[in-house]
Amino acid sequence: MQIEDKYLVIQMPEEIDHHQAVLIRKQADEKIVKGEIQDVIFDFSATRVMDSSGIGMIMGRQRVVSNFGGHIYIANASSRIHDILCAAGLQKIVSFITAQEMN
Repeated sequence: MQIEDKYLVIQMPEEIDHHQAVLIRKQADEKIVKGEIQDVIFDFSATRVMDSSGIGMIMGRQRVVSNFGGHIYIANASSRIHDILCAAGLQKIVSFITAQEMN
């Protein structure tokens, strides 16, 4: 995780399961609640596998950042990860961006 301007950029791991989702949630919430950031970018460039706990973690972070006027962005999702996220309806509450849009 790194902070760039008011964005928290989270480099997602290759596999996102319950254990990984809990760790990411705790670390992200600490930074969000401290007021260090407003928006969160989840960078999925390395992610190959994700279960429902990853979807729940993203939805929960959306609820948290929206309380502070922030937004969630999904970057560099493979077509498989993109399809999983859209099947869960996340396209209604997050924005999908490309690597160029991150810069």
